Amino acid sequence: MRKIAVFGGVLMALVLAAGFASADPQPAARPHVGHNPARLIQRFDANKDGKLQVSELPAALATRLAKADANADGVLTVDELTAHAAQVKAARFAAADKNKDGALDASEVSPQRWTRIQVADANKDGKVTQAELDAARASGALHGGGHRGARRGARR
Repeated sequence: MRKIAVFGGVLMALVLAAGFASADPQPAARPHVGHNPARLIQRFDANKDGKLQVSELPAALATRLAKADANADGVLTVDELTAHAAQVKAARFAAADKNKDGALDASEVSPQRWTRIQVADANKDGKVTQAELDAARASGALHGGGHRGARRGARR
C-alpha cells in the first residue's frame, strides 16, 4: 500500500512539473485579437481578399464594429478599427470619470477595480489618468481588461 502511495505522489509531482514546464510564462505577451486590428482583419477575412467586410464578421461582432466603418463603404480598415478602439476607450474612461477631472480615483470605481488599476498611479496622487493606464499596460504592470481572455473572471 505504501508503494502505491509513493508511486502516486511521484506521478503527481511529474504531472505538475510537466504542466509548469509547458505553461506559457508570459500569457500577457500573446495579444488579444480584439486589440490588434491587423490580426482581426486577417482572422475574419473569409474571402481572403485582404479586406474585412462587415458582412464577414459574426453577427455580434458585426453589430459592435459596424460603427467603426467611418466612410460607410462596408469595409473595415486598420485605421478605422484603430480610431474606433480609441473612441470606445475614451468613452469608457469618460463614463467612469464621474467628477470629470480627467482621472479615476477610488471613489469612482469599484474597490476591486481600484485595487487592480492603482498600480498605474505613477505620480502617487491617488488618481489614475488614461495616460497612466496606457503606460502601465505598455510596461506590463497592468494586464488586460478584466474579463477578456480564456480565464473569464480571473484577476491578477
